[in-house]
Amino acid sequence: MTDSRLRSLKADPLPWLLEESDPAVRAATLTRLLRRPDSDPDAVAARAAAMRSDPIRGILDAMDPRGFWVKPGPGYAPKYTGTVWNLMFLEQLDADPADDRVQAACRYVLDHTTVATGGFGCSGSHLERNPPPSSVLHCLNG
Repeated sequence: MTDSRLRSLKADPLPWLLEESDPAVRAATLTRLLRRPDSDPDAVAARAAAMRSDPIRGILDAMDPRGFWVKPGPGYAPKYTGTVWNLMFLEQLDADPADDRVQAACRYVLDHTTVATGGFGCSGSHLERNPPPSSVLHCLNG
């Protein structure tokens, strides 16, 4: 971290960010801020601990075994608690993409939100068919 950033903060935040009490933050600090490789033993251990700890554990525990959160369907709603939102949170927390539950959620989104013209739809109660092209939210599609 540069000296100017440390002066603004009045102290070095790294010891706090590296505390083992929040393994997701610790893993992100090791790999994103300190630029250690994903294969670094401390980063590997922190990511494994993060998968067993909140908030990742709580998010995954709340998932329906079929791969969605709150209610079946396209997954955008309800805002901040629906399937798409939980997957975004898991990605931001660096949840293990090889985890069976993460894989199930990704498959669910791909199976239930893609529209015929490409992209991800966000609305409707389309349990038998995917959302219409008019439901695409551009902010969800990069």
